[in-house]
Amino acid sequence: LLTAIGTTPTTAANPAATDLIGLWRGPWWSPGGVRLVAFKTKDPASPELVSQHLYAPSSAWGFSAPFVAQGRVYFSHEQSEDVPVYGKYGKIDSEWRVREFLDVIDFADPALPTERPAIGIPGQLVGLSPDGALLYLLGSSGLAYSADWSNQKEALFACTYDGVGAYQVTSLALPKTWPRPVRVDNGNVYLGRAAADEKGTHSIESWSLSD
Repeated sequence: LLTAIGTTPTTAANPAATDLIGLWRGPWWSPGGVRLVAFKTKDPASPELVSQHLYAPSSAWGFSAPFVAQGRVYFSHEQSEDVPVYGKYGKIDSEWRVREFLDVIDFADPALPTERPAIGIPGQLVGLSPDGALLYLLGSSGLAYSADWSNQKEALFACTYDGVGAYQVTSLALPKTWPRPVRVDNGNVYLGRAAADEKGTHSIESWSLSD
């Protein structure tokens, strides 16, 4: 399945500014990476393939939805690893954990996409500011793991991104009641808050960051 995700801006390498960038990804559990393709669509009846780019980090899975800003494609992936921990009597055991990483592919020259180094982030990418300088991430608000998913505490994190690292600005705790949908649209965060019981009233909230 190919998903259209945006166009690239006008540059010397791309004067027409009509390249359509699409992303193909397999099932969320697939370790095969994602493939990005760019088409020149000046003539919609006869699109021209510009490039294909396979992005497949080692042990990567759980790729997020893609977002586009300033000619760059942003998404995130999960990566599991075994971490050594000290058990009883000094015995070293291993503990399984999952980490999230931000992936950015630069399409300034659609014929030669450039990968930026992946960086660690505190959750899955669910939104982006129009200039790509602010990331919205959905993740756990605590470090402790609980097998009871109903008790997991989730939060939406807002992090600045300077091309090298991500730095948390603030976070918004999500309600404990389910469902709790979150949508980020053009810098606005829309949060659905379910009633505590069937007699209550559901609500939707709008949040935004000041300059």
